Amino acid sequence: MGGSWQNKKTLVEDCVVLDVKMLTRKRSISPDTHMRGAIDWTNEAGTSRIGFECDHARGFRLHYSFGSRSYDYTIPLTTTEAKPFGGQQYWFLCPATWNTPFNPTGPIRACLRRVGKLYLPPRSATFGCRHCYHLTYRSSQTSHCTGSLPQRRWIPRSRLTSKSRYGTRLLSSLLSLS
Repeated sequence: MGGSWQNKKTLVEDCVVLDVKMLTRKRSISPDTHMRGAIDWTNEAGTSRIGFECDHARGFRLHYSFGSRSYDYTIPLTTTEAKPFGGQQYWFLCPATWNTPFNPTGPIRACLRRVGKLYLPPRSATFGCRHCYHLTYRSSQTSHCTGSLPQRRWIPRSRLTSKSRYGTRLLSSLLSLS
């Protein structure tokens, strides 16, 4: 009945991640400042680098090379009021684009979903949100494979008390199952 279903979706853990909260904590994104820098990461293909510029008014600009092509595009930023302590919460607006399936030659549409993280999957060239790339988590993949957890038997409370003739043996066997 077909192959393994596990290989159908790309995992979040295999992607390069741009996290707006981490970038804010490192002061790469902050109001009224223009920041430049680079993000380095290592994977099985080697070490790679993405250069960035952040201007709150214009967005988060990325420039990098992938294969023989160079990429240079801006990811829009938006803010919301951070409650209860005030301040601003930064968000990316997903820059991924696609044609609609009903009209493949029609206009290209942008996702523009407000997200905290953008992902660069292994065989992709541009960043996008988890929904656009249909990414899933490893934990959700493995939980489907292992089946259900062992069922616990219901044992009357009276049998679990130390007054019961089998109480200590039953309690120790239950504790060893956990």
